[in-house]
Amino acid sequence: MKKIYLDGERMQCAANAHCYLRYMLAFPEYYGENADALYDCLTEIGTETELVLLRSELVDALILNVMRAADRQNALLMLHEMGAYGI
Repeated sequence: MKKIYLDGERMQCAANAHCYLRYMLAFPEYYGENADALYDCLTEIGTETELVLLRSELVDALILNVMRAADRQNALLMLHEMGAYGI
């Protein structure tokens, strides 16, 4: 299983979040940097992948909601939200 740690501080605004996620998750060149494209890329992940979201309380609300929805849709994707103190 692939495990990727994401820093919520780097995803406080949607524009920064899209750039950061594109890099961290190796999204394709054609990634559209919007909520629909994020959902599509996350639901198309085809190998077991655990996303550990540190400082999740800082993440842009729309980005976080999309990540949660993709987690529910894709059985191979596991999203773990961790607050500032690891809870």
